[in-house]
Amino acid sequence: MKNTNKTSRTLVNVIGIPSLLYIIYAGNLLFLLLLAAIMLIGASELISLSKIKAADPFELILYTGLLGVCAFHYFHIEELILQWVMFIVLVSMLFEVFRNSDSPFLNIAFTSLGIIWIGVLIGSMITIRYEYGLAVTLSMFLSVWTCDTFAFFFGKTFGNKKVLPAISPKKTWLGSGAGLIGSFLCMSVFYYGGDLHYGYLSSEFQLPTYLNLCDIVVLSIIYGFFGQLGDFAESAFKRDIGVKDSGDFLRGHGGILDRFDSLTFAAPLTLIYLNGIAI
Repeated sequence: MKNTNKTSRTLVNVIGIPSLLYIIYAGNLLFLLLLAAIMLIGASELISLSKIKAADPFELILYTGLLGVCAFHYFHIEELILQWVMFIVLVSMLFEVFRNSDSPFLNIAFTSLGIIWIGVLIGSMITIRYEYGLAVTLSMFLSVWTCDTFAFFFGKTFGNKKVLPAISPKKTWLGSGAGLIGSFLCMSVFYYGGDLHYGYLSSEFQLPTYLNLCDIVVLSIIYGFFGQLGDFAESAFKRDIGVKDSGDFLRGHGGILDRFDSLTFAAPLTLIYLNGIAI
């Protein structure tokens, strides 16, 4: 079993990571389709988890809600997403009134969580790619991955004192600190690679010139600190439900929600920050 998981992890790394990087680079419809797939698979994982808690949310409502979010992104009418989310929640509540279910409250709660967590928070990556471009999106992904890598290596090798052992028993303070430093180092590579500094990056991979060093520090904190909080948040969900992984879609890596837990916090906070400095 260990050899199987190791082989699966290797295949995901060798095939999945380059494919994801290419899709981020390509953008446009290809990136939208990737996020739509992530949302739908994530929704299926959430529905499976809800059944462990004796809930039975109506799947079609959640899937329709998520596809609607993707459609609004594709047609560049993101301002209607909030109204769409409210509509889906209301439909879910009305449906439960006439459904005669044993757990209407949990059904509505899981549907609402799904449309907000998966649709709005994870879906914010679509807006970032469309509105702020390749360099911002790529630096976000790579900074989060660098954080995870630094946290894992330094935490496992040198870490001792645990951060939140009741939620995530393997995470250490030293590993978390190393992850934050890793995010800053990654963002520094993008920042100093622009024409205003050393100019070793081609223009398409350069961050917007309106981002200064203070912005880089803030974004690094978003990726290296709040991104880790996204990991802890999903761990708390799984701990409550009593599972190790959200699913087994990515053999050896857990589920889709496991792989995008850090970005669940990092992406929307990045969008909020960038929208704020753009005003």
